[in-house]
Amino acid sequence: MIGIGFEHVIGGIIIVLISAAVLGIFRLNGKFIQFEATIKAKLDAFEKWTHSIDKRVNRLEGLHLNKSETEGR
Repeated sequence: MIGIGFEHVIGGIIIVLISAAVLGIFRLNGKFIQFEATIKAKLDAFEKWTHSIDKRVNRLEGLHLNKSETEGR
């Protein structure tokens, strides 16, 4: 006699739910990793931008110092 028991049905449903949960976690984890990489890229771009501003400020300070030295003579 071939039959599907109640326990087998419940076990199958539990396995499907666990599989769906695990796949969902991996998918969310992948999106989180992608989000983290995006944030890191934006922080790197911001750091480069602030570094370029620092270089410009240093260059302007150097020009200002050179100008004040020549005026003092």
